[in-house]
Amino acid sequence: MACELIIPILVFGVLFAVGKIIHNRLINSNSRILNPREYFPEQELETLKQVYYLVMMLIFFVFILYILIFDGNDYIPIAVLQILISVYVALTLDYGSWNNKIMFFLLVPYESIVWLVLNVELMIWPIFFIFKMQEYHNFCKLWMNCTIGCTVFFN
Repeated sequence: MACELIIPILVFGVLFAVGKIIHNRLINSNSRILNPREYFPEQELETLKQVYYLVMMLIFFVFILYILIFDGNDYIPIAVLQILISVYVALTLDYGSWNNKIMFFLLVPYESIVWLVLNVELMIWPIFFIFKMQEYHNFCKLWMNCTIGCTVFFN
């Protein structure tokens, strides 16, 4: 049982470290191609942020439905997608508050990593609904701060 909890933490830590290195290289590069402000006006960037939050909520909702309907993660693309989305969300978290530091450890997709690495079914209740609510909160905050809230639905 301890092996089933330690291996996912180590695998997730390695993936997070590799993602952090890639993220830092992309952020510190002087490439104009990677700067969206070169291509889009500020209002379009705010619209893209809203669409991003909506897509993330949809992905987390699909994860919740998949785990509730099917018993375990026995489909490789869903397991890999859960791991990649969890690493991406971990990279984008702001670690200034204790709440987000605790969420970082809850982000580890134990079921998917254990199933891919050890081929063992492990059922830990998913916490994707917490992240769905966090993305919804971020979306609402962006909606209230910007006057372009309805443009997502009208475009």
